[in-house]
Amino acid sequence: MPGILQYATAPLLGVVYFLAIIILFRRSILREHPDLYGLFKYGLFLKLISSFLVEIVYIHYYGYGDTLVYYREATFFINQLIEQPQDFIHLFNLTPEEYKIVFADIIKENSLMAYYNESTVRMIKISAFMSLFSFNSLFGIGMLYGSLCYIGLWYFFRVIAYHLKSINLKYLFAAIVFLPSVMFWGSGLLKEPIAIFLLCLIVYHLHKLVIRRKFNFVSILAVVLLVGLLAKLKSFYLIALYPSFIIFVFFHYVNSIHSNLFRRSIKLLSLAFATLILLALPVILVTTGLDEKIMGSTIEYIISHNENLSSNSGSGYSLELSSPSLTSLVGAAPEAIVVTLFRPFLWESTKVVILISAIESFFITILTLIFIFKVGILTILRNFLKHPIFQFLFFFTIAFAIIVGVSSGNFGALVRYKIPCLPFYMAFVVGSILLKNARIEKKTSL
Repeated sequence: MPGILQYATAPLLGVVYFLAIIILFRRSILREHPDLYGLFKYGLFLKLISSFLVEIVYIHYYGYGDTLVYYREATFFINQLIEQPQDFIHLFNLTPEEYKIVFADIIKENSLMAYYNESTVRMIKISAFMSLFSFNSLFGIGMLYGSLCYIGLWYFFRVIAYHLKSINLKYLFAAIVFLPSVMFWGSGLLKEPIAIFLLCLIVYHLHKLVIRRKFNFVSILAVVLLVGLLAKLKSFYLIALYPSFIIFVFFHYVNSIHSNLFRRSIKLLSLAFATLILLALPVILVTTGLDEKIMGSTIEYIISHNENLSSNSGSGYSLELSSPSLTSLVGAAPEAIVVTLFRPFLWESTKVVILISAIESFFITILTLIFIFKVGILTILRNFLKHPIFQFLFFFTIAFAIIVGVSSGNFGALVRYKIPCLPFYMAFVVGSILLKNARIEKKTSL
């Protein structure tokens, strides 16, 4: 647990981080989006406050949790490095099994040996590294993580803004950054803030290399390193990212074809081919027996993980997965998407944290209905085909929502796990509404 000194120095560290980030980003913000400079500072301020509050919640409300485990063992890790600096490289490259042996005493206090998988050990090492820039303060590390998440979201916003220059970008930025669960649970010493940072930076650099065709060694190296690190922390983020980004790239270059007939023909053929694959694949997998062979072990783990979480919580839910197969997972997909994006419902709230998430989910549901009825189905489809960025946002959201909805098991875990896809979904919905408004304003001004 942090001492009095950490509480006293937390505001000072917050001011230092705030000023450092503003100094680093001021010139680029004023050059690209000068009207967002004030909003950027306000959002950063709230992010640092949220990071502090997350740690307070874990210390005084929960009394346990990931953030405290990461901090305690990161501190122990740093102490080991100070006492034995010659073994730094060896300690930093420990596998999870080797880690359990070297740090046996402290792990026994947790009595959760299985908890120390590769992802957890990697997170502890990152936290130990971050503690060097925060005077080993829990609040300092938490604010660093929150700041990185905020920076990642800024780069993600820049990608969307590049394709939707005509809309009111203030509202788009606010929709991406100021969603309560993203603001709060995307802060503090947790996996989600650093994973969102990595995800958004990967999107930014891939976009820079592939879409904008600005080839440079820094972006190539960044993609390699960031993908490698994210694969160690949250590999399923990449499962949602790869196919959605490939679709984005494909249709971006299809849209650049000058011949209308050729361009539309490719789109129709691609749609027909994708539909055929979606219809034929389940039949092929089931009849050949490959269905359970390909995904069986993975889905068995998901089912077990889901049942474990749902049984260990008063706020649990379960999805019906009839068998450990891909077809079973596809069958549960619609419900999983609803769970991730629109639940918990207000009447499912059993705790304060769940209630806050339920209010946000209710707001997202209302916004989705406004989106459907205001923009209209035909316009949504037209935007979808005309602007490949919407395809990327949509398919990432759907893929991510299925994975999280099926595997979370309870609303307490869901509140945290789902936040990476919410900026994508909000950018899709709000971006579409703002694009509709921009077109209306353009027509009335003529």
